[in-house]
This record gives sequence, C-alpha cells and structure tokens, in this order.
Amino acid sequence: LEIAAPTLPTPVYWHDTEGVVLGINALCLKAIGATRDIVGRTPHEFYPKEVADHILSHNEQVIKTGEILSQDEPMRDIATGEVKVFRSVKAPLYDDEGTIIGIIGSSIEITAEKEAEQLKIENAKQKTFIEEEEKFRTLATQVAHDIRSPLMSLLMIVRSCNNIPESASIA
Repeated sequence: LEIAAPTLPTPVYWHDTEGVVLGINALCLKAIGATRDIVGRTPHEFYPKEVADHILSHNEQVIKTGEILSQDEPMRDIATGEVKVFRSVKAPLYDDEGTIIGIIGSSIEITAEKEAEQLKIENAKQKTFIEEEEKFRTLATQVAHDIRSPLMSLLMIVRSCNNIPESASIA
C-alpha cells in the first residue's frame, strides 16, 4: 500500500482494527487538510468526537461484516475548520493468511453535490410555496368576484330606492 497509494488518482487511507491510521496518500491528506502526522493516531486525536465516532463505527461495520460499505461523512477540515462532505467507500484489509487486519478506504469530496442537492430541495419547497400562494390568490380573487356581483345588484337596488318617497316605503 505504501508503494501503490501515492500513484492512485484518488484519496486513499488504511486503518488497523483499532482505528489507528496506518497510512494515507497525499491526495487524502490534502482533502482533509492534514499532514502525515496523523499516521499512528486514531480519528479521535484529530477530529471532534462525533465525527471520529461516525468514522470508527463505519470502519467497525466493515471489519465485522467483511463487506465493502459506503457512507457519507461530514468532516471539518483539520487546517481550515471548513465543513466538507465526503463519500467514503471502505473495504476490509486482509493479511497474507486472509485475516481482516483493518480497513482500506477512499473518500471523494461531494460537498458541492450535497449543497446543490440541498438547493434543489429548497427550490422545490419555494416552488410549492409559490404555487400554493398563487392558488390562494386565485381563490381570493374568485371569492371577491363572487361577492362583488350580488353586492353590486344590492347597491343598484338601494340607489333606485332613493327616489321612492318615504311615505311609499314599507316599514
């Protein structure tokens, strides 16, 4: 892995079964804003507890099931503090005897896609709100029209009654 990882065109990392980072390539270091000093440390040593717990829980699932698993992982860039979202795909890491000794993973940043997705949801909500507002406006206009017609008739009758002498009106 130490030889292959630097040549791969994607961020790659590998951890042991305890969550200790065994290796990481330069693309991954750049993506998370870290330096090589995270090798030999667990995510709890460089991420907030909830992020580290999320990562390690996913690692544990991969180790227990022996399956390749994927999940989205929101992370805070170690250098800048900026929140980024990564889609992480992790697979079991085996020794020569076929025993799982950890995980190997690759994480691709999908922050822009997540933001676009959120914007799409907000736009759909806004569109629904505008459509509902338009329906209400149409209904209100129809109600106003429906009320205006009989009121205009009554007003015409009242005006015509102004010419009737008071003695001729019905009490």
